[in-house]
Amino acid sequence: MPKYTESQQAVIDQTGNNLLVSASAGSGKTTVLIQRIMRKIEAGINIDQLLVVTFTNLAAKHMKQKLEAELNKRITKLMKADTASDQVRRLRQQINLLGVANISTLDAFCLRLIQRYYYVIDLDPVFRLLTDNTEGLLIREQVWNDVREQLYGDENQGPVFAALTSNFSNDRNDDGLSSVVMRLFDFAQSTPDPDDWLDHLADAYQLSSDQIAASDYYQQSLLPLLRTDLSNAISSTKAAIKIAENNELLPKNIEALTQLNQDLNILHNQLGSLDWNTLRDTIDSFKFPRLKKKYPDDIQTAAAQQMGANVDAAKDSVRGINTQYLVTDEGTMLDVMAGSAAMVNALVTAVKQFKAAFAAEKRRRHVLDFGDLEHLALEILTTDSESGRGALQQMRAQFDEVMVDEYQDINSLQEKILQLLSRETPGNMFMVGDVKQSIYQFRLADPLLFLHKYQDYGDNPAHGDRIVLAENFRSVENVDNLTNLIFSQLMDAPVGQIDYDEAAHLKYGPKDYPATMPQTTSVLLYQTGEKKKANQGPAEPLSPEEEANFSIDDPAEGSIMMVAQKILALKAMDRPIYDRGTGEFRPFKYSDVALLVPTRNHNLTIIDIFKRLQIPIVVNDAQNYFQTTEIRIMMALLSVIDNPYQDIPIVTVLRSPIVGLDENQLVYLRIQNKTSDYFQAVRDFHDNYPAKLDHNDYGDAVFAKIDRFLDQLTEFRELARRNQLVTLIWRIYERTGFLDYVGGMPAGKQRQANLNALYERAHMYEQGSFRGLFQFVRFIQKMQDKDQDLAEAVAETETEAVSVMTIHGSKGLEFPVVFVMDMSKNFNEMDTRTSALMDREAGIGITYLDPKQRVKYPTLPQMITKQVVGKKFRAEEMRKLYVAITRAEQQLYLVGTIDTIENASAKWQKNLSYPNLVLSAQARTTAKSDLDWLGMTLIRHPDMQAYWGDEQPAFSLAADTTHVQVELGDADTIGKPDTSMTDSETQPSAVEIVEQAVSPDTLDEGVQEKIQAILNFKYPDANLTVTTAYQSVSEVKRVFEDPDTPLMQSNSTVTAKAAEPVSRYVSDHLAVPQFLQTAQTPSGAEIGSATHLILEQLPLTAPITTEVVTTTIASQVERRVLTADVAEKIDVDSVVGFYASELGTQILAAPTKVHREVSFSLLLPVNELSGNPDDEDHKVLIHGIMDGYLETDAGLILFDYKTDHVEEPSDLLEKYAGQIKLYATALKSIYPGQTVTQYLYSLPQQAMVPVTN
Repeated sequence: MPKYTESQQAVIDQTGNNLLVSASAGSGKTTVLIQRIMRKIEAGINIDQLLVVTFTNLAAKHMKQKLEAELNKRITKLMKADTASDQVRRLRQQINLLGVANISTLDAFCLRLIQRYYYVIDLDPVFRLLTDNTEGLLIREQVWNDVREQLYGDENQGPVFAALTSNFSNDRNDDGLSSVVMRLFDFAQSTPDPDDWLDHLADAYQLSSDQIAASDYYQQSLLPLLRTDLSNAISSTKAAIKIAENNELLPKNIEALTQLNQDLNILHNQLGSLDWNTLRDTIDSFKFPRLKKKYPDDIQTAAAQQMGANVDAAKDSVRGINTQYLVTDEGTMLDVMAGSAAMVNALVTAVKQFKAAFAAEKRRRHVLDFGDLEHLALEILTTDSESGRGALQQMRAQFDEVMVDEYQDINSLQEKILQLLSRETPGNMFMVGDVKQSIYQFRLADPLLFLHKYQDYGDNPAHGDRIVLAENFRSVENVDNLTNLIFSQLMDAPVGQIDYDEAAHLKYGPKDYPATMPQTTSVLLYQTGEKKKANQGPAEPLSPEEEANFSIDDPAEGSIMMVAQKILALKAMDRPIYDRGTGEFRPFKYSDVALLVPTRNHNLTIIDIFKRLQIPIVVNDAQNYFQTTEIRIMMALLSVIDNPYQDIPIVTVLRSPIVGLDENQLVYLRIQNKTSDYFQAVRDFHDNYPAKLDHNDYGDAVFAKIDRFLDQLTEFRELARRNQLVTLIWRIYERTGFLDYVGGMPAGKQRQANLNALYERAHMYEQGSFRGLFQFVRFIQKMQDKDQDLAEAVAETETEAVSVMTIHGSKGLEFPVVFVMDMSKNFNEMDTRTSALMDREAGIGITYLDPKQRVKYPTLPQMITKQVVGKKFRAEEMRKLYVAITRAEQQLYLVGTIDTIENASAKWQKNLSYPNLVLSAQARTTAKSDLDWLGMTLIRHPDMQAYWGDEQPAFSLAADTTHVQVELGDADTIGKPDTSMTDSETQPSAVEIVEQAVSPDTLDEGVQEKIQAILNFKYPDANLTVTTAYQSVSEVKRVFEDPDTPLMQSNSTVTAKAAEPVSRYVSDHLAVPQFLQTAQTPSGAEIGSATHLILEQLPLTAPITTEVVTTTIASQVERRVLTADVAEKIDVDSVVGFYASELGTQILAAPTKVHREVSFSLLLPVNELSGNPDDEDHKVLIHGIMDGYLETDAGLILFDYKTDHVEEPSDLLEKYAGQIKLYATALKSIYPGQTVTQYLYSLPQQAMVPVTN
């Protein structure tokens, strides 16, 4: 029989009262729960007499499987002893009862309750559950649109609703109000009595006094926040005094700080008696002393800086009272509160009307959603009728115990149901969870329910027993120690909602890890360093060796590369993972590793880097279903079947493998009809081509594809009218072979799973009350418009692969090696910045738009709700960090990005002076990321002494046994081999390993010749691999500038110069986004582009004067097409001069014959560019934009303006002749038989340069 700890055994054996179990990470919670159920069975209770509530359906399934396994284990043991046949029979009976046992989510239990007692509430028993959110969202949207129209059209409510819409929406649409209504509705639905909760929302806006400071709301809700801010200021001032005294700083400084402390205490004591305006004036006039911060002694200077930082913190706390709370005078705030009270009442009215209409529509359709299940179950259990009371009594009598797993993640509505199902005396509720792992606030979970019981059962044992499972049987000791080190300094009740005291500390539980077990806990920091100076010029082309090390442009790429290298180093080690099953160390497997990401933003980068390094990877729950190529093609085809007159979908389908046209063929079709929509051009080509006399192979090939496509489209459109959507989708798969085609692509199984999932989702969609292709396509488009997506379908994936998952997705899992990624990512505090903040206790806090001044004001409830929501947000972010860290079994890596370690450690050093174990509330609440929290907790540890600078920690952690190391990387080092993880002085390279394994001496001559032939093989078209098949004219023109560097080199030279064409024709760096650019003088390229724009936009119907040019420039600046600094640099005189030239005069004389900024695509044989006859079978697609050409009776005049400053206009020929020749070639293709006269025009020199062939 397994040996349980004393606390585990107490949980298994406890009876006679409610029991709350606080089960820390890795404490064996599920095992203990299973054993408690078995103890109940041993006591004569049948398994169907227990109500076991799990958080997910998967958890319920696993629990049933584990119970069945435990029952079979006991049966086997009894049968071996050949005794107790009655016991065996009973245990087998329990296995039979598992199928009907109430082991499920609360939603599933409520559904069974409704199906059994529907008559209590007069519910039609014929209903369907909306298991897919899609139909529910469509019904919501339809109902809200109807309600909104009714409210707009109502004579009495219309003006009020219009004002409400204006308050929460912008002048483009009223989506803002729609979002608020839906959020408020969902919030209300998570409470036991939604209408009652809604009805009390406006109470906070109706002050009990015409003096704000005398009102109950101010005294009970706002005043405590002001006291907290002043208390923080006093604490910071005391810390500054202590630093000044300990370091013998100037006595005047100490005197000034002592006086400041006295003034703050006086203000703190007066807070409750000061009226609103007096307090505002007092805060505005409050003085802070100026202190000396530089001393001859470096240690004193460092201390003075720390002292000043504390004074600055005190100043921020005091000033924040006015900037956060007392933002306007009392009279204005009273007006704001009155107006916002009316606004909240109008909002509540809209929500309640939507709630009633939504319920009525669901009744009409005979459907229920998951939100209805708990409310209807509660209604059944609370109905005051004979049948209602009978239902409640029967349910209570059925269950000997109500057992709740993951109790920290329930809400008040669910708590109400569970309380009704359980007994009061003696209590029979068993609740297990860990409030430190409550991370589902976005699902409206309420961890305060757990906390209140945790505190109540500790203070009042008669209400229930409380047992803490603190032993972590999952992790090595150093992971436990690091967890305790971090959270003993971060987590307390005021900031983290729970005190991380001795009872909450993780205790090392495993007995099987060897004493020599490595204790790896590392912080991996990628340093971005200083940005490259703007005048440093382009980087040199990379050598092949340098390219293998990867160029790092994005900080996220840098940190991911560090992680990838660490994984490769682990793979190279000899048996680094301890197998607890065999008791031996074993080789590393990629599946040992999990990357826990805060968001999915960098998943594509992770996939890209890991694939390049050939590290197998599986990304769990990637929300990019509609972005996959195969689904985008299918959705485009469905859109075309619904309405083919849509250019983007039709071109998508034609270009896809379903039809198979290339870009030139698409252009060929477009030429057939340049003015209509694209589908009409396709039809015109199809109708007219057979009658043409000049058929050719090219046109025949296009016609064959179009003919087949139009036949299929006609069939599909007819099928869509007469059949279900799923029939249409499957016929598409059969007729086009698309499902089979994607199976042959990379990740083919996943792609096929995605297409099959589209069929399944269409089937679920049509099971609802919505029908038809149009509705389905429209719904998917709306989802994408709102940035909503679905997870990719689950396909067979490689089990031997690194797992990437969100922290939420990792809950309940464990891995030998864990990387907590992107810890430097700033917290997403958008939920604390919306125009309507919501909280179950605080209510709703809105910003108020003054209808006359059109100025938005924060309201008192908004200020208070913001603090409440912000506090809960920070607490949940701490809990997410706790969950992430405690997933690790043996090795833990905390990964982040910094600019430099010097700057980062300087920021962390500010916490060295804090004298208590738990860091200051201000430091913790102003942290912007997990890395900020990590740095401030680790900086005081002895292992971080190298980063202390000249200061010593005021609170010593010398006795802490945690071992932590910091590993730094940057763009210069992460491409190099990582030797920090090797278990010997040198590891053989991959080449050396192969050389040792395949020695020539061990092979016969024939095998050696075959190997040499394979190794010496040269790909005959290798020159095609070092350039792209798509070139811009600006790139191809370099071929003409440098005859020694052709577009494609011959096979004899490709090996020696393989890197050069890549660097020349492929851009290694994307443009820096505008928001990252620093202000600087406009470049020549920017000025040239702007000049070309003006030349394109100038009206040609009148003479071009200076006034006309400046007016055109001004209009482009006003439209924000040009910036003012670039516009100033445009040479107006040179533009006017161009139109005064002979060519300019010709252009103005025939404005309708002028074509400006003409884009083109041209397919050319490569040998016409490279001069290599071997390239005649290959083609390159060239894309460019001509500045313009003029149609004349004598032919075409092609012109290209240049803003280059050259000594002689003829110098332009050397640089641009090749470019304009390509333009001329394109023009000749467009206008066969026409002569093309070519000119370059130098704007600075105001000279025209003819270009001859």
